[in-house]
Amino acid sequence: MECSGVSVVEQVPPGRDALTPTALRAGRVALAAVALARLAVVLRASEPGVVPDEPGYWAVARWLSGRGPRLQMLDLPFYEPVHGLTLLPVELLPVDPTIRYRIALLLGFAALVGSAWLVRFTVRTLGGGELAATVSFTVVLLWPPTLLTTSFTWSESTVLLWLCAVVAGTAILTTTPARLSTTALLGLSLMAGTAPFVHGRLAVLVPLWAAMVLLSWHRRTTVGAPGGLGTATAVLSLLATGAATASGLALRSAARNEIYRDASSAAGRIISTATDPSAWSSVLAAALGQAWYALVASAGMVAVGAVALVRVALDRTAEPPGVRRFATALLVAVAGIWAVSACFMGATVADTGAEAPALVPLRWDHVTYGRYIDPAVLLLTITGVCGLLVSLRGDGTVHRTRIRLRVVFPWAAGVTVLLAAGVVMRWSGAGLEPVVQTNIAALAALGLPGGATGVLVATGLAVVAMALMHSSCADQARFLRAGLIVLALWALGALAAALSFHGTYGFSGMYEDLGHPPGAHDQIIVSSDARLDAATRLNWPGQQLMLGGSGWELEFSDVPSDDLGNDPPQRAGVLALAGSARPTGDGTDWEQVAAAGEVRFWKRTG
Repeated sequence: MECSGVSVVEQVPPGRDALTPTALRAGRVALAAVALARLAVVLRASEPGVVPDEPGYWAVARWLSGRGPRLQMLDLPFYEPVHGLTLLPVELLPVDPTIRYRIALLLGFAALVGSAWLVRFTVRTLGGGELAATVSFTVVLLWPPTLLTTSFTWSESTVLLWLCAVVAGTAILTTTPARLSTTALLGLSLMAGTAPFVHGRLAVLVPLWAAMVLLSWHRRTTVGAPGGLGTATAVLSLLATGAATASGLALRSAARNEIYRDASSAAGRIISTATDPSAWSSVLAAALGQAWYALVASAGMVAVGAVALVRVALDRTAEPPGVRRFATALLVAVAGIWAVSACFMGATVADTGAEAPALVPLRWDHVTYGRYIDPAVLLLTITGVCGLLVSLRGDGTVHRTRIRLRVVFPWAAGVTVLLAAGVVMRWSGAGLEPVVQTNIAALAALGLPGGATGVLVATGLAVVAMALMHSSCADQARFLRAGLIVLALWALGALAAALSFHGTYGFSGMYEDLGHPPGAHDQIIVSSDARLDAATRLNWPGQQLMLGGSGWELEFSDVPSDDLGNDPPQRAGVLALAGSARPTGDGTDWEQVAAAGEVRFWKRTG
């Protein structure tokens, strides 16, 4: 990439490579530290902490495995199936559910390291030196929001891996397509085609990849550019992409029919919101809240990266050849991810005015939602870091560039303050629910609770960090030192949050209190009103998942608690009843063994 006549990640000139050994050591230390941190998280974890998200992906793996009772998601939100497919080998292991969960966490760490390597590879492909590539690798490993969100078994680690793989493939296609083997091209085409079924926010990668393939073919066949894709290779890639998308649609449809009773459609919700003028103000509110989050999460580096990318895309003299096309493609990818996130969360904000209550009340993290855009913010931040590394000489002068990227920091600080003021003035006093901190991981890594106080404190800390980064831009050494200090401290906060969440987050393991089934009575039957209890509604899939190793099978009944208690089925070993209802109808002795919210668990004892 280039910024005003200088490649954002170009080879480091002689005399500017002295920091590379230090960066390499920092990268190795970061890798070792993150590995130890993930091991600590794995030892701490025992069950899903984010519900119903994590069990939603395990439900796909359980269904595909054909083993044991299926996890029924009923009318809970729909979760895309590809990440569940990656969990299938773990689900097939004949071990305790807790061991399977911990193994999946280790696979998530492997995906994080793979993503960091892909980013490093992309920087080198675009002409970057060892310094820029190593720093980029380290930033991915220590990025606080990703470090936190990949500490669970939901799709975040797979989302990052898929995005980084397609971005790396795009870098090769736009600069040196001759390096791309047919096997690698087909693999990347399959990943691009299945991207929407990893998570809906990656839907933009399908048309983007197809456009890059067609552009490479066009340049070779029409313009005569060397190294582009031939007709046969381009057609094969497009067919693979289309086949992957069609297969993903089929898998998605089958999963919806087998696992869900009446799941809401995220795609339909996004489309209806984007095409409804009355909801556009809610979409704008969500987009501005996310913009505030992005600036805080990156200490303003996201703005630096965006400016650098735009300059590259508009610069006809950018080197190496093809970097302008890559910059444009990355801008489209980031904008697409951001637009999907804004529309989806805009729909959530708009739902608060609807007559029917939403599944989940509006929360502060909905207003400043960051999880969906965290991978895009990370890539923009790395672009900004590379741009500053190249723009700075050791003597503090700007290296062959017409723009000092450091001037972006004061503007970013001002915009952050304005957005924070707007968010607080609009939403403070609105009676918003407490936050789910993994959705605003940058704030969680700072130990902030969200809400008006959290927004203001996070803004203040971010402005201080921006001032530090701006003042350190005199040379590379100071810039790297300041950046690593900010990043390392923030990463420690993310680790502490991950360890804390796995000790206190999510649901109580009711399955631990139920023991083993009494003889042939191996079913836990949940009454219709117990299933809808506000305190337990989101937890049922997690209970099903962890019951898998104890011999119990969970069944949801359409019979209310009083009627189910008056006539308990013979196959029931446990009844889950709401309120004061209790089993009385078959003369069998029952004992209350667990409770959650208004739901009581009664176990057959006679």
